[in-house]
Amino acid sequence: KEIFYRYYNEDKNKKLVVSVGDYTNLEGVTAFINAAKKSPNAVFYYFGPSVAGVSLKIKRLLRKAPKNIKFKLVPNDDIFRSALINASIFFYTGYSIVGYITLLDAMAAKCEIICREQPLFDDLLIDGETAHIGKYSETLISLTKDCLEGRLASTKELAYIKVQQHSINEVGKTLKWLYQQRINMK
Repeated sequence: KEIFYRYYNEDKNKKLVVSVGDYTNLEGVTAFINAAKKSPNAVFYYFGPSVAGVSLKIKRLLRKAPKNIKFKLVPNDDIFRSALINASIFFYTGYSIVGYITLLDAMAAKCEIICREQPLFDDLLIDGETAHIGKYSETLISLTKDCLEGRLASTKELAYIKVQQHSINEVGKTLKWLYQQRINMK
């Protein structure tokens, strides 16, 4: 649990917001930066690829980001999972599809999930039950601030229950049953 704090030398007393993505979506990165501006007492970590190949516009935006945001390369599994375990919020602002496993990891770590509408995860992410979902950047920013200030009902326990249905053991049971059905058909 302490690996993240030791690795990045962060204050354990500050609430942590974690996001994963790339830098191609200007609106998503801008929403993340604006959410950090509205919540200066929290620390925001955006894990993604190297910024070396991104546009000049995005690089300027990243340079002007408030001091409570850190843009980092995706760390190894232990450090990343430690970040999720310690995070108050897993904040996904982009329109592109977040990795399914990353989303499951965040739910299993009992993070509050705040994200854009994602039709791909309709059965997994239910607004107000397993996540807080917004269509617009302004909504995501407001949800983040409200969550950090304790003004939103928690969704993490229902998300945790839901993610257990998607565990490797449960998926394995389903695959075994499907394979058995297929074998029995022959």
